[in-house]
Amino acid sequence: MIRRRVDDEETLVFAGEQDHAHDTGASRSGGSDRAVGGEDRSMSEARAGRDRERDADRERDADGEIDAAGEIEADLENGAHDDPEQDDPDDAEPTEDAELGEFVPVPEFPKNPDEADLARLRRTFESLLFASTEPLSASRLAEVVGVSVAVARRELERLGDELDEQQRPYELREHGGGLRLFTREDYYPYLLRLRSLKKVEKLTPAALETLAIIAYRQPVIRAEIEAIRGVRTGPLLRALLDRKLIQVVGRAEVPGAPLQYGTTPRFLDRFGLKDIADLPSLKEFRQGRI
Repeated sequence: MIRRRVDDEETLVFAGEQDHAHDTGASRSGGSDRAVGGEDRSMSEARAGRDRERDADRERDADGEIDAAGEIEADLENGAHDDPEQDDPDDAEPTEDAELGEFVPVPEFPKNPDEADLARLRRTFESLLFASTEPLSASRLAEVVGVSVAVARRELERLGDELDEQQRPYELREHGGGLRLFTREDYYPYLLRLRSLKKVEKLTPAALETLAIIAYRQPVIRAEIEAIRGVRTGPLLRALLDRKLIQVVGRAEVPGAPLQYGTTPRFLDRFGLKDIADLPSLKEFRQGRI
């Protein structure tokens, strides 16, 4: 076997068996040389073709850069980006929402707004104040919507007047160094009743099954509950803890000292029991009394 390197690429010419090479003599050697020479020419032609393709790609890239530079210069000369009246709110530059992970377009208000634009500006202020959990100053609101502070203050005053004239259920007040929307005093009794009413949340069958195991076998550890149910109960335990139907009552005296769970006074109140001993027995279930 003859190994030959041509421009960092190896060309292998297999010459047959050694004894056959001796028999063929000089004629075989000449044929091998011609084969190697033909392969050398093929490699040279392929390399030259690749060089021509690279040169053509460089020329196309250079032409593209020149064309792009020419377009930018033409836009600057024509003043395409200097006229604010040509800006379309629908084509506003998007901003990235940190929570959603996506781009949300933010419409810009014109520098010389008409009455329709000002009405939309007041509605925007109202939505921001409604959604905010903290007071918002006029300067911050102006920065968010992209208007001057003077325009923001004037339209906020108009917004407060509109809320009063339309007898909306909330009013605009200054609070904590900013502005907030407050529910009017007329609705305070209803809000107080709403706060005092407790919504009874229904438990899923899986949650009831887990709660029953804890109630009858308390104190019980998580491993015992999962052994009885045959599935993982971590999320159900957290849900029952959040609703204050169960609580941690200690740790088991076994390796790892896992937490032990038991019921709470709220569990007794929820199910109308005076004591945990009032739970129905297995005998009552079998007799159909429950």
